[in-house]
Amino acid sequence: MSNTFNDENIDPALRAMDNISVDPAANMLEKLRAGNSSAPPSSPGTPANDDDMDEDQLSGTTPISGFTLGTPSLTPGGPTLVAFGNAVKHQVKLSEKSAVAFDQFLRLRTPEERNIVLFAHVLELLDISRRNERAEQFEISPTLGKKIRTYTLAFFLSPQLSAYRGPKASEHILNAMRDCKISELPPDSDTTSVQSVLSSIGERATHYRNVIKTAVASSLQHGSPLKNIAALTNKLVQGSTLKATSQLYIRLAFIRYIMVEYPWLNEETFWLKVDEVIAQSSKSCETEKELNELYNLFYKEDIMKHGDPATTAHKTSEFSQVDSGWQGVIRKHSVNVLPNPKGSQILLKAYQTWLAAQPTESRKRRRTDDVVDGAAEGI
Repeated sequence: MSNTFNDENIDPALRAMDNISVDPAANMLEKLRAGNSSAPPSSPGTPANDDDMDEDQLSGTTPISGFTLGTPSLTPGGPTLVAFGNAVKHQVKLSEKSAVAFDQFLRLRTPEERNIVLFAHVLELLDISRRNERAEQFEISPTLGKKIRTYTLAFFLSPQLSAYRGPKASEHILNAMRDCKISELPPDSDTTSVQSVLSSIGERATHYRNVIKTAVASSLQHGSPLKNIAALTNKLVQGSTLKATSQLYIRLAFIRYIMVEYPWLNEETFWLKVDEVIAQSSKSCETEKELNELYNLFYKEDIMKHGDPATTAHKTSEFSQVDSGWQGVIRKHSVNVLPNPKGSQILLKAYQTWLAAQPTESRKRRRTDDVVDGAAEGI
């Protein structure tokens, strides 16, 4: 963790953005350190961070110059046969591994030896074909489908999730399911079936990210019944076996803050920005205690704007009780997701496109604000 949101933390790609106002999330940390806010309401802080078969094929049917197939001069294992084989290799596409195997085959002394090798490879291909048939027949059962939905939702509602748009998120969810001994999962060796499961998890991931984002946006509408963070949280866990916790309140308050303070975000960039602020906050806070206090500050401001969950009928479960079960396994995997490595570039381009579409006067005001408030520390 570095000491603060200072100049040396800025991505070089962002230095050219001389017309970007001070980052709202960075301001929150400065506000915390300046002591401009009283202690947040009593609630737990957010715990710190989640047949080897070559596909090369014959390239055409050009005759092999200088050789006639079937000629008696092609003595098994002899130099003429080897020379003929080398000529054949120049007419086909072989991987390095296959070329070595081909040379070994040419050096076999008898037709019987070559027939044995050929038959072994025929059986190998037959085994591969049978495995592929089983993989094609693999279908996700209703029971497994339900568990995929439950575990994926739990993963994206984990208060410790380190990246919502991490490229490997589906793999982390699958690993969590394996740790929870979900018997319906195919073995790792059945790669095609595993890919089918990962594809299903990926579809659920996209769905639940959209569900969360839509619910948060709805909670910001005038008169929304989801305005209070307790109502929003219980709406998201409704119908599942998940339990609402104060930590989940805090995470959703943080997500809502991002939606309000970064109006230029769109469908593609919203979660990338959430991931970026999560990573930058973890890097900039000096201690775990300060990181917890920062997230509690997001939570406190949400309460001031949208209401105190203590005034509602909604109850929370103790985090220690929830974390001791399968949701705890989910949490342990959720802290390990890495963000999209291209996220910053995508965000930079999206912000520049949005800024260029703003009225001229609006852009002038932003430049004036930059002069008054100082250089930007992020998008």
